[in-house]
Amino acid sequence: MPPVDRICHLPDALLLRILSEVPTAKDVVATMVLSKRWEPLWKSVPKLVYDDSYQNIDDVGRFSRFVDRSLILHEAPCGVRDMSIEIDCSSSTTPVILPRSLYTGSRILVSLKLNSVTLKDVSSLPSFPALKTLSLASVKYPGEEFVRRLLSSCHVLEDLDVDQCVDDNVTIFTVKVPSLKSASLYKSAGRSTEGEDGFVIDAPSLEYLGIFFDPVGFCVIENDMPNLVTAAVSAAYSSPGVTLTSFTSAKRLFICLPYSKDAYSLGSVFHRLVYLRICTCETEWLNLLMRLLNDSPNLRFLKLQKMPSKFDCNGVGSFSLQRSGAIDLGACVAPAVKSLCAVASLKILSVINLSDNHADGILIDAPSLEIMRILENTEVFCGIEHNMPKIETANVCVTCNRTEKILSSLTSLQQLRLCVMTSKDAYDAAYPEGILFNRLVDLTLCIFEPECLNLLMPLLKDSPKLRFLKLEQVHPPEAMNRRPCWNEPTDVPSCLLSSLEAFEWSQYEGREEEIKVAQFIIRNSACLKNATFYPKSTDPTEKLEMLKELSVSPRSSSICQLDFGRGTPTCHKIATPRPCWNDPSSVPECLSASLETLEWVRYQGSKEENEVATFILRSGRCLKKVTISSTSTDSDKKLEMLKELSLSFRRSPTCQLAFN
Repeated sequence: MPPVDRICHLPDALLLRILSEVPTAKDVVATMVLSKRWEPLWKSVPKLVYDDSYQNIDDVGRFSRFVDRSLILHEAPCGVRDMSIEIDCSSSTTPVILPRSLYTGSRILVSLKLNSVTLKDVSSLPSFPALKTLSLASVKYPGEEFVRRLLSSCHVLEDLDVDQCVDDNVTIFTVKVPSLKSASLYKSAGRSTEGEDGFVIDAPSLEYLGIFFDPVGFCVIENDMPNLVTAAVSAAYSSPGVTLTSFTSAKRLFICLPYSKDAYSLGSVFHRLVYLRICTCETEWLNLLMRLLNDSPNLRFLKLQKMPSKFDCNGVGSFSLQRSGAIDLGACVAPAVKSLCAVASLKILSVINLSDNHADGILIDAPSLEIMRILENTEVFCGIEHNMPKIETANVCVTCNRTEKILSSLTSLQQLRLCVMTSKDAYDAAYPEGILFNRLVDLTLCIFEPECLNLLMPLLKDSPKLRFLKLEQVHPPEAMNRRPCWNEPTDVPSCLLSSLEAFEWSQYEGREEEIKVAQFIIRNSACLKNATFYPKSTDPTEKLEMLKELSVSPRSSSICQLDFGRGTPTCHKIATPRPCWNDPSSVPECLSASLETLEWVRYQGSKEENEVATFILRSGRCLKKVTISSTSTDSDKKLEMLKELSLSFRRSPTCQLAFN
């Protein structure tokens, strides 16, 4: 008997199971041409997958008609139980509108997944009385009322997954489903709703709830969720839109919030919480951690983790570009990179242009930017079109004569690393007049040329709240023999008189102009606590002479400590402003009575991180295991971190400390 005939003699139940594993509905329907035995079988398949990314359907109308026709012809006694419809957005600019038959001809449907489709309003109510699983990703709706009607027709719905896209016609997504057990709700970046974007939830049977905003949104929970076991909450904006007050019954909690005071109501107690994971990306994480430790008396497992940013092409939250030639990435980057102007939601920007003989330059218009890194070492234009009022951290290393345009747009910075590589005669013109860095507290200035020192005094003069100053010496060989004349300013910058606390100079060479600059800063800094110099020379005699010369210089601050560091410090890393940790006066109850496990992912060994880890080790009476995973690839640095924590006192005699 031929192989085809042997397959034909298999029972219907087995053939239908085979057809259910076929990738797409189009392939399933195509089996009808095999023989008369196969012709009616596709109409009884309980699972259909409509995916135009597999089928390369250019005519979206034809695709919609195919869905409609196949649903009408489908005549399985039990009906289609699993359906997935996914559209490749890049295949056509015209949205695919799903037919009416989807709403009325699928009464036995158990699972429905829709991706990148447009739902059509119908006069009759949608009917999905058997639907248990619903996934809506990048779906466009007729309106908010349609969403309410759609979900209300799902009487036994248990799992809901929503990923709202830009311009989906729904600002407030309402979820009122008494039977719902699991809900994951996400709003993508780039939605222009002026703070009115949010979710309203009334689902008393929920066991899992995930709410994710990028960057902003609100969530109203109308009734208690007594069955809640696991909850995940993430927001990227400092305005409190989600509170944890309704999550007090959760046993497992995953949190990434940029605020702590308004995270939940005073008096809330998480009696059932045994597992807590907090994202350490936000500056408020320390305060939020201590609140939750105090209000979670039965906590047993604690995980601290620095989470990567979620990347969404509809509204870029984090964007990094590294190129070695002219490229065109459509909406994101063009050869002149001017299309960056369209990314209004951009928060983190990293541009590295190692060599480019074709591009005209970099032009940026990103009003929501918070962190910027530009490393541009070629002779191309680099500019910022408008101010960026939210920017806090910038690392700017450019070779251009338009630095003043960049600095004028960065006046809201808290942390700046500036490296300007230009002709030695152009440094005076590289700094704009009339600007004020009112919020700047941390400044690093690279000294590529001796003339770079001409930038230092204007920066100090215009940064009245500066607390940390670092000079990084990176002289090229051709600049070694130049000795510019450094003229001491007649007026002392106000930051030296009232705020500067730490001064650091790496690759210090002890040249005449360097000594004058160092002495001026030490002599006039009334609040200076530490002045640290990392000499370039490895000759102990030379280093001693440098130290002697600076040691005899007068110091305005009576508490200033002068130190010559051993070797070269690690490369300065631009980061978000560091949170401030204060040792609590009392130990949270969970540390004294229940906490068994601490896991810290992407531990960096910063001062505040070390203090938090030490506090938990010192206070955790029941701790059994502490696991630290470091981001560093430097084995010596990781060893130092391990040593530092290993020497910390541990309250629990059975506590094991492990480094991954």
